[in-house]
This record gives sequence, C-alpha cells and structure tokens, in this order.
Amino acid sequence: MKNKKLRRLLAAASTAAIAVGFATSFGVMAASAAPVSASTTSGSWTFNRTISNGTPVPGDTITVTNNIRWNGGLAPTISAFKDIHPDCLTYVADSSRVSGKGVTTDSTNSTYVRMTGSWIRSAVDRNIDYTVTYTVGQNCARDVALITGAGISANQSLGSETANAGPSITVAKAATQTSLAVAPAPQANRSSTLTATVTTGATGNVDFFNGGNLLGTGTIANGTATYAWTPTGADAGQPYAITAKYLSDATNAVSTSAPQTGTVAAAPTVPAAPTEVTVNPASVVVGGTVTVSGKAEANSEVTVIAGDKTCKVTANAAGAFSCDITTSEPGTLTVTAVAANTVGVGPISAPVTVEVSAPADVDTTLGLMVPSVATTGVAVDLTATVAPANAVGTVQFQDNGVDIGSAVSVVGGVGTLSHAFGSAGAHSITASFTAGAGFNDSVATEKTVTVSDPVAVDVDTTLGLTVPPVATTGVAVDLTAAVTPASAAGSVSFKVAGAEVGTASVSNGVATLSHTFAVAGVQSVTADFSGAGFVASSAGPSPVTVSDAAVVDTSSTTVLSVAGEAKVGVELDLSAAVAGQPSGDPAPSGGTVAFKVDGVSVGSVPVVNGVATMPHTFNAVGTVTVTAVYSGSGTLAGSTSNAATVNVTVEAPTDVDTTTTLNAPASGVVGENVQLKANVSPLGSVGTVQFFEGNVPLGAAVDVVNGVAVLDHAFATAGNHSITAVFSGGPGMKASESAGATINVTEAETGTGGSGSLGSIFGS
Repeated sequence: MKNKKLRRLLAAASTAAIAVGFATSFGVMAASAAPVSASTTSGSWTFNRTISNGTPVPGDTITVTNNIRWNGGLAPTISAFKDIHPDCLTYVADSSRVSGKGVTTDSTNSTYVRMTGSWIRSAVDRNIDYTVTYTVGQNCARDVALITGAGISANQSLGSETANAGPSITVAKAATQTSLAVAPAPQANRSSTLTATVTTGATGNVDFFNGGNLLGTGTIANGTATYAWTPTGADAGQPYAITAKYLSDATNAVSTSAPQTGTVAAAPTVPAAPTEVTVNPASVVVGGTVTVSGKAEANSEVTVIAGDKTCKVTANAAGAFSCDITTSEPGTLTVTAVAANTVGVGPISAPVTVEVSAPADVDTTLGLMVPSVATTGVAVDLTATVAPANAVGTVQFQDNGVDIGSAVSVVGGVGTLSHAFGSAGAHSITASFTAGAGFNDSVATEKTVTVSDPVAVDVDTTLGLTVPPVATTGVAVDLTAAVTPASAAGSVSFKVAGAEVGTASVSNGVATLSHTFAVAGVQSVTADFSGAGFVASSAGPSPVTVSDAAVVDTSSTTVLSVAGEAKVGVELDLSAAVAGQPSGDPAPSGGTVAFKVDGVSVGSVPVVNGVATMPHTFNAVGTVTVTAVYSGSGTLAGSTSNAATVNVTVEAPTDVDTTTTLNAPASGVVGENVQLKANVSPLGSVGTVQFFEGNVPLGAAVDVVNGVAVLDHAFATAGNHSITAVFSGGPGMKASESAGATINVTEAETGTGGSGSLGSIFGS
C-alpha cells in the first residue's frame, strides 16, 4: 500500500514538471492558438490530455480531450471521471462525452466537472476517452500558466486523481492601442498638455517621454491620461519627440503611441520701442489734426501719446502704423509711441514734437428778433442770433437801457430769453454779445416792442359727448365729454334722464365720469360744461341701451344619491344630480358621470336634464365608499360629489319581509318645503329610504330611525308630482317600495320664483 502511494506521489511530481515545461514552450506559441498536450501517469492509469487551444482569450471555447489507458492487470469497472480546471472556466452545458456518447454530468463545483456512469475495462479494451468543453471567462488571470488535471473513480480501490496532470493554458492580455495629442504646440516657459488615449476599458498609468527621457506619469481616467509639460528656456529651438507608453494592467497589454515631433518654440518677448516716428504736419493751429506714423512689431497694438490725448492702432504685417491726434491747446506738443503684445508693453519711442499755435479772434455780428407787440404779464421770447454760429459767449438783453435779467449763454449761435413786460407802452430793446476765447464782441440794432394791457373776454366753448351705445346693469362704463378749446378750465355735469349722476373736472380738454347703470332700458345721457373765463356749453342727449347681465354657469356641483344598504347580487341604482353654478339650474344634457366604488370606476352614464343614474350590483360583503365624478360639458367645469357609504350584506332566506308606507301632503307651493315621510315596518328595521319623483331621486338616501325616514323637499315647478319611497333593506331585512302618492304643486301668490336648482332635483 505504501509503495502504491509513493508511486502516485512520484507520478504527480513528474506530471507537474512536464506541465511547467509545456507552459514555457507553448507560451511562446500563444499567438498561434495551437492545441497543447500533456501525458502523465496517475496510479495504474495514463492520462493523455489535449486542450484545443493553449492560448485562448476571454469568450473563447476550449475542448479538453483525455485519452485514458489502464496499465494494470485485471481491469476495473469505472464509475466516474473528474476533469479538474481553473475556476475561471465555465462548463458548456451538455458538452461532455465519454467515448463519443453523452453522459450524466455534475458541474456544480467551480473547479471540476464530474461525469458518472459504468464503464467496464478489460485486458483487451484498456483505453477509454472523454471530452468536455469550457468557455474562457473574463476573470482568468493573464499571462500566467493555468493548471488542469484529471481523476478517475473505479472499483477495487483502483481510482486515481492528479490535480496538475496538465496541460496548462495561458490567457494572454488584450492588445491595446495608445494615441497621443500635444496641445498647445510646445513653447518655452509655457505649459503644454500631453493627452494619451488608451483602448477602452484599460486602467492604470501612462508614462510620457521626450526622446526617451521620462517626463512624468499620468493615471488613466475615462480612457485618457494627461501630463502637463512646460519646456524651459533652454529647450527653445530644440527638437522634441514625445511618446506615451501605456504600462498595462491585469488584463490589458503594454502599448506605445507614435511620436509627436517638432521644435520647441522660443518664449515671446515684449515689442521693441517703435521707430521712425514722424508727425505730419509738424505745426498746426489749435483744433488741427496731426497724423502720427512709424514702425513697430508686426501686429502689435500701438498707443500714440500726445500730451493728454492718445490714439490706438494695430501695426500691419509689415509693422507700419498710423493714427490721428486732434490738437486742443497751443504750445509745443510732445508725441511718443509704445507697442504692446500678449507678453506685455515695450519701451517708449524717441519723442517728436508738434508746434500748435492759437488761432486769431473772429469778428462776430449780432441780430435781434423781438415781437412788435406784447401784452403785460404774458411772456414773449427775445432772441439774439450770433454769426458765425460756432461763436461762444453770452448775450445781455436790455429794456430802455436796463438789463433784463442775467446774460444768457449762446448755444448753436442763438441766445433766447423769455420775458414778460410789466408795464404798457413802447419798450426799446437792445442786445450785446460778450465773446468767449477766439471771438470778438458785437452789439445788435435796437428794436421796439409796443406793450398793452390784456382785455378780459370769456372764451366760447363747444362740448362733445361720447357714450357707449350699449351697457350692462351693474357694470361701470365711461361717459366722456370733450371741451374745445382744450385749454378750457372747469367741470362737466353728467345727467341721465335729466338727473345729475356726477361731475368730472376738465383736464386737457377732456372730462370722464365712470358710471354704473342700475336699471335696464334706453337711458338718455346729457352733459353741461361750466368754467370761469369760458362760455358754458352743453351736449346730448345721447342714448345708451342698458340690459341686465346674463348669468353664465361656469362651474358645477355634483350630489350623489345612493341607498345606505345593499345586498350582494341585487341590483341597486347609483344616482347623481349635476347643477350649474352660480345659477343652480340643472345641468343641460351632455357630459357623463363616472361612478366609483372605493375609488375604482364601475361605469359611466350620460347626464340627462341634470341627472345620471346607473344600476350597479355589489359582489362582496362589506362597507364601501361611493362617489360620482362629473366630466363637465360646454361652459361647465367638472366636479366630484360627496362620498356615500353603503353597507353591503348577503340576502338570506331568513331575511324578514318589510313594508314601506309613504305619507305625503296632497298639495304644495313652488319653492316651499313639504315633508315626505316613509314608515318602515316591522319597527326596528335598519337601512335607508330613497324618495323618488318618477325615476329621479329626491336628495340623498335618508336613514331609517325608529321605523321612520323624513325628507323636507321644495318643488321648483308647478303641477302634479308623483312620489314613491324605496326602503333599501339592511342586515336581516328585505327591501320594499311604497305605493305612489301625488302632490299637486301650485305657483306662489307673490315673488318671481326661481329657475330651478340642485335642491329641486335632490331635495333640501
């Protein structure tokens, strides 16, 4: 026994050594995807194993073939084969075969597949084989030998197992591609971003090199790695050859980008001082323009400085520049220029000078314009006109040699003074111009203004009246009167049918009164104007047709009527009354009402004359909540009813018969409540009573209390109304319906009555 164990240990060691040798040999051939084989002796068995592809990639399928030979004497009976594999291989269902035939296979263990059956070997037939297929998983380790093995179970304790029987397989890392971008182009003392883009899914780091010298390392994020490289001043003018090397990870191989080559640009400097600066002309009179020209760095921004004035211009590609300076003061004007680029501002150029002389004073003439007549207390314009029009200075007006106010400034060659004479008579007006720098003084020729006192005369007026042709009671409208002349001051009295309804002040010739008519019909409107200094005037009559406002319903209310008790399987009417608001009238036919039980719709029916009724059968015992939802129609918006509770019970053979008796008055009056009473026997009956007019429910169902249900109801229309009462039944009680009763309803002796309401449908 000890010798047998020793032989097995030696065989296992021998197999492991062979497996390592094969891994090394076939690793070189990984790219060829060739099969790999190994042979090992395990106990009295020889395993001749071949794997269809020794260098697979994830997703490949590989097939293991094990040709087994019995080397002993009397051959045993085989009961199972065991194929041992790395846990990153997944068994392909139904792929196992023993001697070419399908076999019962257990693949629940992640590291081996077990095939069971019964195979008898003999001295004549010592060989047997099996095949099994696997899928290579993404979780396989890469570039390492993955060991396989085999085992066999047989009677007579002749089974054997070698976990490293071989051959091994090697899953290669995936090939990658690395590309490189450099931006901006390398320049001394400026940072360039080196961006490496690596095959999707790669992780880890990228080394960046310049001519084989490591610049730095970047970590991959979202497929890219970056490094900021700033060439030094010494690098200027030197060639560069930048590459990016991906350093691989557990599943991806190394790759290197193509080089990015070029020459490192020198760092830019500030421009030199502009040269050849000239001025043309070299001398000007104040206000004259001087053109400054010269040479500077191409495309630089040149600033010309001349005293307190500057001008800016961009030098052209040849470096030439030119800009204009307008002079403003006499004297020697020193002119310099300075150029700037993206680096900064350069030194100032050598100065040049311009001689600026003051112009000679200009003679002026002064014209005077005044009205020939004026009225005391009424302002008139006194106007002086200076030539040339660009003359600057002030004008002083005089009346009979006395200054009129202060001197006024001349603007655009004109000086104007508004003046009201205080006395009647002849007024001698003169004007003198006091010149500013560069101009000479001048005096205008005297003019006479004859001034008289004003005569008070009332001004005639006319009055126009504007009113809307139609109006609505309760809605304000504007009554407008227009007075001519527009300067008229006073007020306007507005009258309707001869009675004053208000007054309004005149502003800018218009008086407006907001008025609300209270009575419908054709109303006659007049207006009367009065004001101090103005002659009174009237307008109208103008008709306004006033009508009452029409009521338009825009919202709705929905009232639900349903018995408080119901029986399983017995049909029950669900009713809803819909009324428009604000009128309260029954909703016109149109739209639908959806009935819901515990929030779930059980059907919808159209609204006819404000009422919607739908029969419904409850199928289960319990207490349910019923609601009705009106969809809306025309101008009416939708609405949701009150919620009603219905107690649903099962009708039993033992349920007691009930009798419902209706008590109602023989007559009634429109709009006045009458009492409808239903007596339910036997006494103690529990449930609700629904009163009906024909098929239309009146109000909601009424609880039976001590055998009685009472409803107060007002009828909206005159005539005979046929009423019935229906008892819903309840626990242990059967439903019942009363005999009909007729109520004769007449119009009320006074009042206009109503047009109907939700209450007229469902009671009050």
